[in-house]
Amino acid sequence: MSVTFVLVCVTVGVGTYLFRYLPTHFGGRGRSNGALAGPLGKFLSSVGLGAVAALLAAALAPYVAPFAREVVAGGLGREEVRAASAALVGVVVTVVVFRWRSGVASATLAGAAAYGLAWWLP
Repeated sequence: MSVTFVLVCVTVGVGTYLFRYLPTHFGGRGRSNGALAGPLGKFLSSVGLGAVAALLAAALAPYVAPFAREVVAGGLGREEVRAASAALVGVVVTVVVFRWRSGVASATLAGAAAYGLAWWLP
């Protein structure tokens, strides 16, 4: 993993946090739950999920074309299968936890933990 990729991920994470925090913090005063109503509130509530999807797409994009070429050529090795299996486990766990808890943070953490565990196991 390159330093540039890590910096982009950190920047996107901080930007997403500020994008959600600042409007609700400064614009939500006087409301009982601090949440914004209307179209802006709906938009801000979907930003987290969109950011996670964008990071997933950015993380998997470099591997999709080479993996597809290997599948067509019939030359999948042990490492390619291991990487694809770990990614699939992470995505499935993320989707299941999100559907169960409806929380982006818990789903992302569970998916990352599942991916790490699947990668670590032989």
